[in-house]
Parts: sequence; structure tokens; C-alpha cells
Amino acid sequence: MAEATYIERARTAVEKIQSGEVTRIYSHLYPDLDSLCSLYLLKTIRENLTFEFVSLPLYGVDSLPLDSIAVDIKGGAIDHHDIPGKHWSSCKIIYFILHNSDAEDVNQYNVLVDYCHRADGGGLKEGEKEQGSLIHTIYGLRDYLDARELYHVFEYLATASIKNTPVLYSLSDMTAAQLNVKYSNIIATENIEKPALIRRFVRFVEFGNPNRGESHLVAINRSNHNIIKLVFSYYKNVIAHVYKSPNGRAGIIFRKDSPVSFDMKGLREALVNAKGETDWYHHPNKNMLLCGSKKTAIESKLDPEDIVEIMYQYRI
Repeated sequence: MAEATYIERARTAVEKIQSGEVTRIYSHLYPDLDSLCSLYLLKTIRENLTFEFVSLPLYGVDSLPLDSIAVDIKGGAIDHHDIPGKHWSSCKIIYFILHNSDAEDVNQYNVLVDYCHRADGGGLKEGEKEQGSLIHTIYGLRDYLDARELYHVFEYLATASIKNTPVLYSLSDMTAAQLNVKYSNIIATENIEKPALIRRFVRFVEFGNPNRGESHLVAINRSNHNIIKLVFSYYKNVIAHVYKSPNGRAGIIFRKDSPVSFDMKGLREALVNAKGETDWYHHPNKNMLLCGSKKTAIESKLDPEDIVEIMYQYRI
């Protein structure tokens, strides 16, 4: 879809919100900074908007009620997935439209939008994503809060950042704790010494018998899949990471330089047949087999231990 068409589609959606024709906004169950910022900006247009967080890809945006639009979901009225590359994001589109309208005081949102836009595209610089930053706080809470509560945290932090820009970079953790002390307790796990953090969330199982004294391990993680890269960095003999997220998503992340190879097609078929879960798929980067995604509500019935056993049968 041409960029101009995309902009026009989003502009039409904003006009429907302004007129009151649209009163509900749908977004996905596992929102990132882009979708949260988009919702926050739409609230500046109409305060009484209601947000619904659903697994839209399961039934498509065409089935949405007439008084609603989808945001940050492919095919939705306000989205960036139809344009190649990472130049545009949903929050950037909305801000662009507001900035070129008669909306008052829109310039005060520029820093927030720029930060979230670059975060969505992987463009944050050193110091903008460290402990205490907005992205650190939101992503630290994302696995533990439902989407609606996570939005309320973002709304609180974003509003604070409008008045005090450093909140984006260094004060978000403390500001969130002012809202609710439980957020501080959750985020505190990020401050544990890294090896201790791994031991807190991960256990290791031996992958078959040791080969010439070298043990291959699989890391099993049931609660915090955000430390997968950390595990691979600290434990060179871990060939794969099997996770089961709190929301039921499951997956296998394979070490890129693993000494053990797998029949990926056969492994995927075996995972599907084990519990009839046809939603197992190969991720485009070829190093992952996943069941469900951040934006779809699919719960795997396979235990991580069962997955490891199936993996062993399809090693090469």
C-alpha cells in the first residue's frame, strides 16, 4: 500500500474518532511501546474512548464493530505493517496527523512520540534504554500485567514525561513505583546480578548423554523469556532455550552456533501431532519454533519437558 494511501486511511480514522463515530479502539494482547503510545495519543482526541485488547489475527479486522477501529494490527485503520521498512510506526502516523491539524498543544508530545517510534524500530541510543528508562519499565512489566493495566502504567508514565522529560530515560521505574509498589517489586528482578537472575528463572536439563565429556544443556524457562539472550551469553553449552510464558505461549529458541542440528520440519510436525496444536510455526529468522505470538492468544498444552524429549528424537 502506498504511503499516501496509508496516511489517508489513518487520517480518516482519526476524523471518525473526532466526530464520535468511532468510540472503541482494538489493539493486540501483548502491546509494545508503539501500540501503547498510539492509544495514548488517541486519548488526546477523545477522552472517553474505550480500549479492547484482543487476539485480532484469529478472526480479522473486517469483523470489528462499526464503531471501532484497529490500531497497530495488520489491516487495521492505523498501522505500520503495510509499509516496508521501519520508517513509520503507528504512533508516528497519529502524531503526524495531529501535528498537521488544528489540535492544540500537540508539540509537547514530540519527545514521547520520537522515543517510542525509535524504540519500536530498534533505534534507541545507549542511555535511552537502560535501567529506569521507559522501555525498561514497560517491557519489564509486560509479562506480568494484562494489557489494560499495562496501558494504565504507560499512561501514567507518559503523562509524567510530558511534564518531566527525563522520565523517559532514567526515572520511569521510580515513577511507576509511586503508582503501585508492586511494579517496583516486579522490576526489581532486573537488578539482580545476572547469573543469579538466570538461576531464579531458568533450570537446565541435560540433552542426552554427555559426548566425550561435553554436556549439552537445554534451558527451561517458565516465567521470564526476556533473559534468553543472557542465558546463551553466560552458558556456552546451552544449545536451545525452551520457554513457556505466563500467557501460555511456548517456543524453542535455538543457539545459532549450536553443535547439535535438528530436522526442523520433522520437529515441527511432531510438536503439532503431540497435542494437535497446529499453531506451531517456524519463525522467519530460522532459529525459532513458536506456538502463539505476542499478538495472538494461543495457549500450548505441551510442557517444556515434553518439548525437550521431542527435540531429542529429531536431532541430526
